[in-house]
Amino acid sequence: MDGQDEKGNRGFIKFDKGSNMEINVSIFGEKGDLGYQNPVFTMITRKIGRYNYMVLNATESSTPPGYVIARFSIAHGKLKIWTLSTQKVKEAITNGTLKGTDVGGPFGSVTVTNTSQEIATLLRSAKSDALFVSFGEFERVSGSEYH
Repeated sequence: MDGQDEKGNRGFIKFDKGSNMEINVSIFGEKGDLGYQNPVFTMITRKIGRYNYMVLNATESSTPPGYVIARFSIAHGKLKIWTLSTQKVKEAITNGTLKGTDVGGPFGSVTVTNTSQEIATLLRSAKSDALFVSFGEFERVSGSEYH
């Protein structure tokens, strides 16, 4: 999938069938490899409430255990992705909406420690809308376009 982020940086996301019903997610820049170990994530998808989510597990062994959650929609041949805003999650921890800690790291600086049930309840509520920011919009391209 070809697209660009909110800053106009062009990139490609490649989804491949993985094992155990997972999807491998690789990321490439317009000029090739961005320095990530691809696939960057393995992914499963879930519908929670009225939205679809990507539950991403980083493949880099130095990444702390846990998952990254992104919201997505597919309409008119385009994939739109929203990611959790680190700043907004920190604010939710400060005001008690979420539990967690500031940990730093390559994929964000916050770890949420709520149970999966508590997170699913939050994602079903309107409160979750304020936690997500647009990551980008992507369109399908042929395989030869991103190599």
